[in-house]
Amino acid sequence: GVFGDSVTGFTLRDLNISGAGGDGVFLNGTNSGDILNVVSNFNSLNGISVFVFTGGTISDNTASGNDLSGFIVDTFNGGTFSENTASENGHDGFDLVSTVTGGTISDNTASDNGLSGFRMFTFTGGTFSGNTASENDNNGFIVDSFTGGTFSGNTANGHETGRGFQLAEFLDGTIRGNTASGNAIGFGVTFRVTGGTISANMASGNFGDGFFVHTLTGGKMSGNTASENGDDGFSVGTVGTSAVFSNNTSTNNIGLGYSIIGTPLRGVTTNTGSGNSGGENSF
Repeated sequence: GVFGDSVTGFTLRDLNISGAGGDGVFLNGTNSGDILNVVSNFNSLNGISVFVFTGGTISDNTASGNDLSGFIVDTFNGGTFSENTASENGHDGFDLVSTVTGGTISDNTASDNGLSGFRMFTFTGGTFSGNTASENDNNGFIVDSFTGGTFSGNTANGHETGRGFQLAEFLDGTIRGNTASGNAIGFGVTFRVTGGTISANMASGNFGDGFFVHTLTGGKMSGNTASENGDDGFSVGTVGTSAVFSNNTSTNNIGLGYSIIGTPLRGVTTNTGSGNSGGENSF
């Protein structure tokens, strides 16, 4: 494999690494530079591992069949992470272990990995867009704590035992224009939404709920669409009086169109739907 420690201004390009006893590429410490067109497959740990990345470009790389994750970055503070492919790795396709604070993560693809397609512990800033997760064994995208930044235009499909998009808590930022289909649940927030905006997302053909939120105490959830899901279109355990829930659409779901407990600050009577087997076509 390739090893570096706190390197700057470097370029790794056009390498083919296979069968390393550890990581295919391991950069310890704080690093900035370019990793381009590297193929890192069938290694005993991760395909490409970077401890802290502060700038530069990680692009057009492939990690497949590694025993752990395809790509693992402990802290991503800036730069561009784009057009990489992770498939058939034992753990996650892309594992952003600690924090994403800025930069751009875009147009990456994760498929058929042993855990989730993309896993992030804390997302505090930056842009995460145009990424695709398909048929991973767990979730498509999972973020424990979302506190800022933009998450847009991503696609999750075919996670039959997991969720397309899974968040523990959403405190601030924007989740917009994402699509989930063929998952156990399309979009799930297992703990709370207290701020930010969740809008113009589409959940269709999932086996359970299109959108599930345990507690919506603040922020705005508007203009989302749930159709032809196997349970409720929108299921919200508790809506607080500081939240906005408005202009959503729920059609042809097997369960209720809207299963909502509580009354939001704004949005009652603006949510519409039709053809939901369990009724509750509007809220």
